Amino acid sequence: MRPEKEFWEWCGWTYHPNWKVCWQSPKKYNSEKPPPMTLDNLFKHAVPKLYESGYYYELIQWNEGQHKAIIKKVTHTDTHDNLGWEVTAFDAVDKDPAQALYKAILEVIPK
Repeated sequence: MRPEKEFWEWCGWTYHPNWKVCWQSPKKYNSEKPPPMTLDNLFKHAVPKLYESGYYYELIQWNEGQHKAIIKKVTHTDTHDNLGWEVTAFDAVDKDPAQALYKAILEVIPK
């Protein structure tokens, strides 16, 4: 559960291990567990955090029923020997589009 715990905390949820109902949403609603990993919940909680961090995403159908999520960040570079744009990208593939997006987002969460 460790990556999932870190994921939801990155999305703004708070984990209180000593509480009976130990998860608290960003809007201060309490729950026994974080929300299920669905596209609806990812778009509600994680995608806005991606945008705040300067990332954007693509979610596409891939080979044979697979889905591919790509997380990108474009930054302007202005160094002595390099002037232009740099693209940082992370991707993940899964049959479940929510899992593909979740796995790709995990790559951009600071460790």
